[in-house]
Amino acid sequence: MTGSSRGRPRSETARSAILEATRALLIEDGYEDMTVSRIAVRAEVGKQTVYRWWKSKAEIVAEAALNGVIPMEAEQPVATDDLVTDVYTLIRNFTEPANERGGSALIRALASASAASETSGAQLWERFAEPTRAAITQRLAAAVDIGDVRDDVELGSVADALIGSLLLRVLSRQPITSADFEALADVILCGISTGSLGQRSTERSEDS
Repeated sequence: MTGSSRGRPRSETARSAILEATRALLIEDGYEDMTVSRIAVRAEVGKQTVYRWWKSKAEIVAEAALNGVIPMEAEQPVATDDLVTDVYTLIRNFTEPANERGGSALIRALASASAASETSGAQLWERFAEPTRAAITQRLAAAVDIGDVRDDVELGSVADALIGSLLLRVLSRQPITSADFEALADVILCGISTGSLGQRSTERSEDS
């Protein structure tokens, strides 16, 4: 993290206290109401101690997430024989933190930390977004193998479109519902599918 190299070496006890205080305040108050001053008071350290190591509360949250103090990893479900359902589940799990108290603000904080530091951005992407991107790509590759998805499709771009569409809604403070997940999966997957997948998707919609 960017803040890790600023100032003199950190006390591990103080660092842990600050990260734990950040986690607790996120649960109690949410990201937008949390301040560096309140983090310092909760951690029983001076405010200048916090600013010596981090530039902002977004950086603290990012480090807490990367160190597992704030759990953010998306659950990776077992694949079924229904591509649309599998992709729906993957993207729903990826954005599940946004539906928890203060979750959307937390994701925006991580985006802010990513924008402020190339290193932080790469670490956050690798830890939280890349596993879901890889899972979507692998599931689509399996669908290509059995003829459900066209073999001329750039699968990584499809995964990026799915993830990016959802992150855009979070960053623009738009709610995400189950209907949004299903509509997004249907629209994008039907656009890359062979006729067999599109037909099954239509039949499923008519039955529901």
